[in-house]
Amino acid sequence: MTNDIHHLENSATANYLYADQNILAFNANANVDHKKAAEISLKKSLEILPDYSLALSKLGYLYSVINNDI
Repeated sequence: MTNDIHHLENSATANYLYADQNILAFNANANVDHKKAAEISLKKSLEILPDYSLALSKLGYLYSVINNDI
């Protein structure tokens, strides 16, 4: 997906799915690069489609659970 996301950067769904895969990868190996990529992709997804509830929820999960920032 890393190679394809550059061609689909204006797709809210593609950005969401890419972020979801990065969160799964971060949970598996705690690589901070995956967490940063997930945050960027989720914000891009919400830029494209501001009321995208899945992306809003996943961004909340990223901040509250992974970053422990409530």
